[in-house]
Amino acid sequence: RTNAVSATGYTVKDREIGVAGQSGPGRYLVLGGNPMRTALASAPNAATTDAGMHKFLENSMSWLTGRDDLTAAPFKVVIAQMDQSYWFPDEVATRTWLDAHYPGKVSYNAADTCDGAALAGCLAARPDLLIVSQFDTSGNPTAVAAAVKAAMAAGTPVMYLHHDGDLKPQGAALLPVFDEGIEYAVS
Repeated sequence: RTNAVSATGYTVKDREIGVAGQSGPGRYLVLGGNPMRTALASAPNAATTDAGMHKFLENSMSWLTGRDDLTAAPFKVVIAQMDQSYWFPDEVATRTWLDAHYPGKVSYNAADTCDGAALAGCLAARPDLLIVSQFDTSGNPTAVAAAVKAAMAAGTPVMYLHHDGDLKPQGAALLPVFDEGIEYAVS
């Protein structure tokens, strides 16, 4: 749940910021934003990611991959559907965060090479983790969702980072992939 304090007078609402789960052999973590973006010093809204969030992300990476040795042994990440714009420097921020927290141990694809229909081919190599967003320039949300679903069925863990506050077609296609098998309790 959120626990931020706003310096601008905006009232921060106490809400869920993520959901963790497992669908078949594939673990997933769905976050309501990209904390790696706000950890990037050059980002417009930088410096809002604190030590607790960094530790949460590190623990999440270990849980998702089922590995306690991420700082000691190499691992491979596929990064897909990331924006790289002024307000959303997610492509660079995600890679910068991974490099800073796992120096010399993490490898990943070149920017934009695993977007859209290309994602299925990137996931065929069975990476240790997929980090994906709802940002889409490919116009093929169904192909991306199908590739993510197949990867999870094969055991590839997924970290989904929501792009911004609205739901885009890619997000609308992806979120049900993480929702399968979940039963909701209404209180």
